[in-house]
Amino acid sequence: MNSQKFDFCQTDILNIKCFFIPRSAIEKAHFVLQKRYKMETKVQGTKSFHHLEPVSSNGAQFKQPSEDKFSRQHMFTEHPNSVQSK
Repeated sequence: MNSQKFDFCQTDILNIKCFFIPRSAIEKAHFVLQKRYKMETKVQGTKSFHHLEPVSSNGAQFKQPSEDKFSRQHMFTEHPNSVQSK
């Protein structure tokens, strides 16, 4: 969206808050996220879980769709290729 479109949205579209984000900010965020995504690891056996909640800076717990309580917890380790699950 260029600034003319943004100006139009600000003046002519009521009750909707619009934000203009310059391309340079998007490119910077993309670069930072690319580095982060390269460090990700898959957590095996979590595909059937629908709810993930962080429990610490390096851990999460999971629920299955039919459960009220968390049934699995996962702790991420320092090394991106090694993970621990309970």
